[in-house]
Parts: sequence; structure tokens; C-alpha cells
Amino acid sequence: MRTLAIIACVLVLPSSAALAQDIPLAPPTAAPVMTLASAAPLPPRRPGARRDQLAIRQGVAAMPRRRQPRIRTRRTVAAQQTAGAGCAVALATLGVSAQALPPIRQGRCGAERPFKVTRVANVELSTPATLRCGVAEALAGWVRTSLQPSAKRYLGARVTRLRVAASYHCRMRRTGRPGGSRRLSEHGRANAIDISAFTLEGGRTVSVGAARRKPRGEARFLNAVREGACGPFKTVLGPGSDPAHHNHFHFDRAERRRGGTYCR
Repeated sequence: MRTLAIIACVLVLPSSAALAQDIPLAPPTAAPVMTLASAAPLPPRRPGARRDQLAIRQGVAAMPRRRQPRIRTRRTVAAQQTAGAGCAVALATLGVSAQALPPIRQGRCGAERPFKVTRVANVELSTPATLRCGVAEALAGWVRTSLQPSAKRYLGARVTRLRVAASYHCRMRRTGRPGGSRRLSEHGRANAIDISAFTLEGGRTVSVGAARRKPRGEARFLNAVREGACGPFKTVLGPGSDPAHHNHFHFDRAERRRGGTYCR
């Protein structure tokens, strides 16, 4: 029996070999190759993702990042002191009598380097004004280039004193209309000054008011100095602007888009 089984296997093997030669086997399919060009871009890693993953591995809930408080380093303080000293020199060159004050921090209001100004281009202020350096510089330039030439032209005398109605004051804007404003006034940043009158040589006083109710010379003087302030100051308001400014000029250096001005 074993002999017959061996003979049967010998007879079957050639048939299997022949069958393998008649029916070709399909070649194996190659796995697709991903290239950097065809691969989909990975999404950008979210800031703090590595920290969050590490916290998850440790079984701790990821805590949200907190904004670090601004720290006043010695270098920052030194830079501010240098800027303040440079401003003091510039103001002195313009004939401004000013004293540096400590930083003002009053809620939303304040100024880092305010000055107490008592005199501008040889013109006395009725009360010391707390102002930023830029406002004091603009005020000095306006006195020299607009105020004094206009006073000599239309009034025949130079201005010796400015009546200050307001300088630094932590408050919201005043419009004189119901409801007021919710925006912080530039006075709250020491970035504005209000002037209500001008005293001339000899003691004559010209108060700010509606030009149509003034003598011709005073009306022209008030219109000229108002126009001359638009440029050195970014905001100029006065009689006719709104009810709150019917008796004084408001000058400030508020930052505006594209460096524009708002003069009414």
C-alpha cells in the first residue's frame, strides 16, 4: 500500500507544476508611497499644546495661561527718567517753566511723566497746569507762532497771561448734552488744557465767547488763535462746538487715525 501511495504522488506532482506554468500568478501590489508634496499639511500647533499634553499625561487638568503683570525694571525706570530729563531740557529751550512731577495713577486716569507748568514762552498761566510734555510743547509753539502775532495784529498788544480753566482732571468727556459721554476725557490723561481768557499788556482782558458778540478786533483775534491751534493740537473745541465749550477753548493732543485733527 505504501508503494502505491508514493506512485500516486509522483503522478500528481507534474500536473501541479504544469498547472502552475499555465496560470501565471498576479504580482504583489505595492503599498502607496506618501511624499511630502502629496501629504496633507499638518494643522499649526496651538500655543501651549505641548504643555497641555504633558498635563494630560500626568493626569492634571491644563490651567489657562495668565498674563504676566508688567514689571518696572531698573532699565525701564532709567529710560523713563532719561526721557523726562530730555523733555525738561526741550521745554526750557521753548521758554516753558515746568517742574517734573511723580507719575499719576488714578484708576483709568494718569500720566507717567507729568509736569507742573507755570509759564509758557514768557506768558504766565493763571494757575499751574499739570500737563504731559507734548501738550506743554504744543502750547509753547502755539503761543509763539499764533497767539502773539494775532494779538499784535488785531489788538495792538502782546498777551501776558492765560487764564487756565482746566488741565489734569480725572473725569469723562463733557458734551453739555443729556447723557454725556462714557469716554475718558483727555484731561484724565494730562493731555489737554482749557483756556477761558487772555490778559494783554496794560491789563485788558479778552474772554473766550461767541465771536459774533465781540468787538471786531476781539472777534478776529479769537478766530485767528483758534485756527492757529489746529495742527499743534489734535483737538480744538470752543464756542459753537457744543454747549460744554461755550466759554473756553479746549486744546488736546489725542491720537487720531492717520494723524488727523478734529477742530470745530
